[in-house]
Formats: sequence, structure tokens, C-alpha cells
Amino acid sequence: MEILIFILVCYGATNIIVNGSIFSGVRDWVESKSSFLFDLLSCIMCTGFWVGVIFSFSVDLNFFFAGCLASGSSWIIQTLIDK
Repeated sequence: MEILIFILVCYGATNIIVNGSIFSGVRDWVESKSSFLFDLLSCIMCTGFWVGVIFSFSVDLNFFFAGCLASGSSWIIQTLIDK
């Protein structure tokens, strides 16, 4: 159950960062500074990985495993929602 909650929290945080209006100012600022960083910030898999790594410290998971789990899960959930 802890893994499922971890996946949902990581997806929610990733979706807010990538698509949320609350971060639109941050995304615009990053886009004006670096197109490479903007591409990473607007990619749900890239952002999902780093969200997973950061959240891995709040639960007892290996940071690389947590990053990959969050990245893949975010991509799958977003793909299912977009269809």
C-alpha cells in the first residue's frame, strides 16, 4: 500500500510541476534562461524521476529505484489520462 501511495503522490507532484498553473511563472522563467532545462521541466518522465528521487528520502526506498518508479508511473498514468 505504501508503494501505491508513493506512486500517486509522485504523480500528483509531477503533474503540478509540469502542467499546473501555479508553476507557470517558474516554467516561463526557466524557458527564458535555458531551453534545455525547460525541456527537462516540461517532460513528465524527466520531472517524475527527480520528484521520485526527492520523495524517496521521506520513505525507505532506494533513490534510484524510487526515481525510476515515479518516472515510469507518471508516464503511464499521464498516457492513460490523455487517451
